[in-house]
Amino acid sequence: MPISAQTYLFETESVPAEWTASQGSLSVSSIYFKEGTRSLSWTTSGKSTLQITTPSFTASSGNSAFLNIYTPEISNDTLTVEFFAQSVVRRTANFLLNYKGWREFNRAYNEYVSNVSFTVTSVRMTLKPTNATATRTLYFDEVRLNQTTPSTRIIGSQWILDHQFFTSNNDQLKLFANPTDLPLTTPTSKEIADLQLVKAAYQPMPTAGTFANLVSAKNYVSALNINRQQDGTVSGVVINTSATALTSSVVTDHVVRLEVLAAEGLKDEATLIIFRNYLDHLLQQGFAEGANFIIKSNDYTASRNIPSRILNILPACTSEQRAEVLKLARWLSYYGMVYEPESTYLANLNSDVIYLYLPYMITIASQEEDEARAVRELKAVQRFMNRNTEYTPGGNDILKPDGTGFHHGTHYNNYMYSYQTWAEAIIALAGTSYKLSADAYQRFRKAVITKYSMATKDLNNTRHTSNTFSGRNPFGPGIQVFFSRALMEQLIVAGGTILGTSIDSELAAAYNFFFDTDKYAVSPINYDGFHQFNYSPAAIYRRGNWVATMRSPTTKFWGAEIYSGENRFGRYQSHGTLDIT
Repeated sequence: MPISAQTYLFETESVPAEWTASQGSLSVSSIYFKEGTRSLSWTTSGKSTLQITTPSFTASSGNSAFLNIYTPEISNDTLTVEFFAQSVVRRTANFLLNYKGWREFNRAYNEYVSNVSFTVTSVRMTLKPTNATATRTLYFDEVRLNQTTPSTRIIGSQWILDHQFFTSNNDQLKLFANPTDLPLTTPTSKEIADLQLVKAAYQPMPTAGTFANLVSAKNYVSALNINRQQDGTVSGVVINTSATALTSSVVTDHVVRLEVLAAEGLKDEATLIIFRNYLDHLLQQGFAEGANFIIKSNDYTASRNIPSRILNILPACTSEQRAEVLKLARWLSYYGMVYEPESTYLANLNSDVIYLYLPYMITIASQEEDEARAVRELKAVQRFMNRNTEYTPGGNDILKPDGTGFHHGTHYNNYMYSYQTWAEAIIALAGTSYKLSADAYQRFRKAVITKYSMATKDLNNTRHTSNTFSGRNPFGPGIQVFFSRALMEQLIVAGGTILGTSIDSELAAAYNFFFDTDKYAVSPINYDGFHQFNYSPAAIYRRGNWVATMRSPTTKFWGAEIYSGENRFGRYQSHGTLDIT
């Protein structure tokens, strides 16, 4: 990146003349750094200010201030950064030191109360401590007060105090800002006993790698030259944790190495030390809560593998590491959705989140070390699962009053493979205090039966629906029903537990019909005949092993989903169809 007159890299022995501390002392340090081999250290106590007199430049919509800021402990102090035009404060940023290690101050000059251009002549930083008598040391590196705003940056959790000013790359921050609206109370004995059941069912464990994987991971960590300081922090070779560097591939490599080392570390003390050093170095380099990384919603492999591997290392972590790993997992797994406010949650339900992240949400909640916190979090996840069964307006995900499932703004049976993950969670929690409510379960059951009623019959698991419900995947798996016979059998039992009966007799009756069996001692319900789904809008007529599907054209929802390389002729799906399956 080009170096401007407003760039400070601190690679010389002396403190830049433009930097002066009204309180405390400044020095150049070679212990912690994020670029080159040195950084600027500021040691102070109480409320303190640091002044930068910089060559003037214009702050406008296209440029931003960038700083790497290191704190050796989670202090929750606030660093207020003010940008002056002569003696007038024109921009004020509040940066929360709610982390340990390095984080980016990366904020455009139009992400403030005012976005009017002005000439910056100086900058003042004010440290506002939570403990007025404690001595604090902060480190600054790669300070670029006048850089082009990068389009790839992720707005991290350190910006929680100013979250309302960010309008892009802020999805995770918005979820992080959701208030924890459930109280922390003393759990009952049953809640604690049920917590242990859930914790055991969702207990993560690292999977061992091959010998070659282990050797490769150890060699990688050795090359980082990690040193543990007297205060317990670590330093070593810089790991680039910028948004451009943290690709899914790079992050996958990190978490695979962590899991391989964690598995071996549970058997070997020397490897456990290597694992913990590497994990601390990653966390302190910035791959932690607030990280410059988001998993793309269409990257199902990364969505499944990265949170899973992160959680799998928990058994090898120290207590402090465990807390930080859970915070990282929350940041990457859309966990903030469990605290979506009452006024907005219906508009933000998403079947992809259920499909990809629900198991990790349960794991994160149940693995909290403090039992009261774990119980509260499981209650939040329980509420989240109940909310996801509520009927949403318009084209919003997921369930509709006629039993259909929506995604991408339309009736979309193909994406309702999310029902599998959903059902597995319902089944796992059914016998606990954190089970689905009876009303929520009945809505989910209706959705499952509706999906079966639209499909051909089969004695096992090969059922197909019309390609008009398949979105951009009108053939092969796109028209297949992904909800197995075995899963329905488990749901029949779990549903009975939720409803307070031996089994869910209504689902059992549907099972007997769809699988041509008398497995359950209930009369089958005959689903042959005409069924209308006004929300879709569609109707079916089924008989034996065939289904006639009539899909109407509509101006209310997407009629077809067409991508540049998929379903190019799918526009005909939106013209109104009559399919025989």
